[in-house]
Amino acid sequence: MSRHHLIALTSTVLMFSLAGCGSYDPSSEDGSPDADADVEVSREALNLPPQASPQAGDVTAHLVCQGPPGLYENGSCSKLADGVRPYEPAYALWSDGAEKERFIYLPSGSKIDTQNPDRWKFPVGTRLYKTFAVDGRRIETRLIEKVADGVGVASWSFGAYAWDAEQRHTTLAPSNGVRDALGTSHDIPSQAECVRCHSLSGDVDVINGFGALQLNHPGAGVTLRSLLREDLLINTRGSEPNVTLDNSNFSGDKLTEGALGYLHANCGHCHGGTKPPFGLSLWSTVGTSDERETPTFRTAVCQALRRWTPPPYVLRIAPGSSQTSGIVGRMNARGSNAQMPPLGTEQIDPAGLAAVSNWIDSLPPDLCDTL
Repeated sequence: MSRHHLIALTSTVLMFSLAGCGSYDPSSEDGSPDADADVEVSREALNLPPQASPQAGDVTAHLVCQGPPGLYENGSCSKLADGVRPYEPAYALWSDGAEKERFIYLPSGSKIDTQNPDRWKFPVGTRLYKTFAVDGRRIETRLIEKVADGVGVASWSFGAYAWDAEQRHTTLAPSNGVRDALGTSHDIPSQAECVRCHSLSGDVDVINGFGALQLNHPGAGVTLRSLLREDLLINTRGSEPNVTLDNSNFSGDKLTEGALGYLHANCGHCHGGTKPPFGLSLWSTVGTSDERETPTFRTAVCQALRRWTPPPYVLRIAPGSSQTSGIVGRMNARGSNAQMPPLGTEQIDPAGLAAVSNWIDSLPPDLCDTL
């Protein structure tokens, strides 16, 4: 790998026992910090390649523009490099209204293994980029690259590249991130925060927004159908009987789909996997056509809150009553340990809050009596 494709990963990877993406005490649902939760793991123990450092002179004088490694052609910050393709998820992660562009690069001749239809396994050399912009000005581009075979955080490297004010050059952001980058309210995350939000779903690959449910739409860029058409997926029939990528849809009507899709994109990467925090799973699964069989419905609707129970919240999801549903309370909180998601946002998402609230209010108030 050339030095332009080396991505710095913090010299220690923080492995957390969390509720959500933040540093939380797993024994309490109030999200209070646990100073003993952080465990340092050496790069050698994770079989990671040596950490790379930005090299002086990487940007040569004759280049007109130098973007993040491998994203654009040399000298350009707009023309994509060969093999780099844009994509859009059906449901986006809220980032305080920042505009985003997403791209993926798959090595020539490689394919994605979809044997687990909910958590794809990517080939070594896969790169995913996400550029954040505020008021049309690019602030950062995050880059996740698979650098070793296998699955899990140890197989991937993480980096964030900060754009300069002239929009002509990016540099590797400091490992502790950048607050209020380019004078905006947008924060570039630390490398530890990147690892935290991509390593909480167990022994699976770390990509959250590029999968069957998120790509099953008729929009532009790479989609589930384009991947199937181009024969870039293998093992498209899942390990469970009758589970194939052909039924990659969110369950229910449009109102239900909107709420489940939002929770999947914004909460499921932490509240998912085989052992979700507090048993609360908001990651939707392929092949579930009945909304009552979804992980969200089974683990949230009519389910009691744990320790985080300030009035007026009584249940995780109280049918017919978004005002007393703990999930809505957490979505509506900012600046405290109750905030969800705990990272990457300082502002409430009004559209997402409305989508989830309207779905909850549409559920029959006596539903809990019939379950």
